[in-house]
Amino acid sequence: MKPKISLTIPTFNRADLLDQTLQTVMSQTSKPFQVIVIDNASTDETPQVVRKYKKYGVKYHRNKTNLGMVGNYNQCIKLATGTHISFLHSDDLIAPNWHKTWLNTITNNNAGIYHCSICIINKNNQPQIIYHTFNQSRLIPKNQIIPQLIQHHCPVIAPTGATVFNLKTLKSAGPFIEKYATEADIDIFLKIIQQSNLYYQKSILFAHRSHPEQTFETKKSKKSITSRLQKLENYFKIIKQFANENISNRHLKNEYILENIFMSLGSINLYLLLFQFKRVLGANKIAIKVFPWLWSKPRHWIVFTKVQAIYIFRALKMRLAPPTQPVISWLKKIKT
Repeated sequence: MKPKISLTIPTFNRADLLDQTLQTVMSQTSKPFQVIVIDNASTDETPQVVRKYKKYGVKYHRNKTNLGMVGNYNQCIKLATGTHISFLHSDDLIAPNWHKTWLNTITNNNAGIYHCSICIINKNNQPQIIYHTFNQSRLIPKNQIIPQLIQHHCPVIAPTGATVFNLKTLKSAGPFIEKYATEADIDIFLKIIQQSNLYYQKSILFAHRSHPEQTFETKKSKKSITSRLQKLENYFKIIKQFANENISNRHLKNEYILENIFMSLGSINLYLLLFQFKRVLGANKIAIKVFPWLWSKPRHWIVFTKVQAIYIFRALKMRLAPPTQPVISWLKKIKT
């Protein structure tokens, strides 16, 4: 059966950037099966922005009340009518060949989840970082996903517009769980890879916008240190439960947990350069709270040192490497 992709766009008070997101959707070289904006009871001009794209087949659904980020994700699943689904946040962008590439990829590769390389951009749509999870496009069997993620120092893959799910597989793993808040998508990813293959597409099809404001719940707010630390604690708890319940090999389980802990702390430790001591110390306290045995063996320090070196090298390489011309060209065509 030919794949049909439902491109869902969950949004809340993001009219200022939603227009750019929809521009990239309308610039697709082939038309997605379904494009629907799921408005989480916005109080800004979101309806007016979407109305401009109605003639192009963009559907609009407005929740009667704000369901929160997790509730709106589940609403997206409920409204999707295709065989596959992607969640494109309303401040992110997709390449013109996003849909066509995924159609061809899904047709030729049987997986429950598909993921591509990403470009991180700033508020002016300028590429800041280009990130490839693996060094080539490949289908990874479900029993090899965890070992491969560890080997490439990428503990998890967060579902965004860089990810397409088989809708049936997603529903069997769902719904997204409210108590995990912003980390609910990590829980879903880990459940899916227990039952399905993963396909990685090296092409850069997605641009994630990095900015300090979030609109996941009921109002725009700055990402505080407290909220970031709570997010980290949720993440560690999900990883701990997943590893205990699904990884029987003791060595593999320990390596997976350590990889997750130290890759997370690696990014946070860089904030020492910005004198954010509360964030760095708080993150390390959370790690010990969730994993009391941490630092109890010499092996932990060895892995920590190795992962920190890899993380710093990777961060420098991504920031210093010049963005590829194709990424720049399609970003430059967006009207701001």
